[in-house]
Amino acid sequence: MFALLNTGASNFEARPGETIALYGASGAGKSRLLRSLADLDPNTLEVWLNHRTRNSYTAPVWRQRVQYLPAEPVWWTETAAEVIAPDYAALANRLNLKAQLLDQPISRLSTGERQRLALLRSLSVSPSILLLDEPTAALDQSATEKVEALLRNWVQAQPRAIIWVSHDGTQRQRVATQQWRVANGVLQCQ
Repeated sequence: MFALLNTGASNFEARPGETIALYGASGAGKSRLLRSLADLDPNTLEVWLNHRTRNSYTAPVWRQRVQYLPAEPVWWTETAAEVIAPDYAALANRLNLKAQLLDQPISRLSTGERQRLALLRSLSVSPSILLLDEPTAALDQSATEKVEALLRNWVQAQPRAIIWVSHDGTQRQRVATQQWRVANGVLQCQ
């Protein structure tokens, strides 16, 4: 269970098996909220994971369990193969990626290829919660469907959850068990 308690709205809680969609206008605070939940930006949110406060975890452990994937993922290695566990590298074909892309220089890959490889990188650390900021924004319909299917299976396979920012209303309908609107930094359950 992942809970954010001081939202000013009803309790924001992601239970195992759930995918929560966040939406709202650009600049409303969606990415800022994800970065705060991941403890990447200073904040005063009261956040819990598995009945423990965020402060009871070390920062590296929290950030592994609460994995944030930005819309434009950053790479600190030459190739994806250097940071993606072999079990997860084998999933590349399920995302319309050729296995040899893992050994290509990141700088030579398309935005969509980097985005999907960053998703595999995030999954490979076995997080409890995935915080996804527009994870399919650079993808065509076929690749988007593959990502959605992979994540649907991932969230159901073990007790874990996803918080997914999407501007695409039809995508939110397909993937979400709950939808929350962010307006001026305030969460509202829809």
